Amino acid sequence: MAVRIACIGVLVFALAYMATAMFPIPLPVFDPRADVWIWAGRPEPAQMRYFGQLAAALLAALAVTAPLARMWRDRPQGATTAVDRLFAAWAAVASALCLAYYAWHNWP
Repeated sequence: MAVRIACIGVLVFALAYMATAMFPIPLPVFDPRADVWIWAGRPEPAQMRYFGQLAAALLAALAVTAPLARMWRDRPQGATTAVDRLFAAWAAVASALCLAYYAWHNWP
């Protein structure tokens, strides 16, 4: 079960990180020129949205995996099954798509 919960956490993190990148969701943004934090959906070019995206994705992953871990805590631990390998594959694909998206958008 621990493998399954970890894979679900990685999958939710990757999807939440991509969602905050693609849609104008208001997040904390750091403006290094003014040295202030603001809430913005679409930041200016010099403003850094990375920290807000990272925090939102971490909170989403924790919000999903914490109840699952508590719910599945009392179930017996078994050997790695095909379902666990499927969750691992989905987590790997979601992470690869997230990395490819950022490589594409940050390419010079």
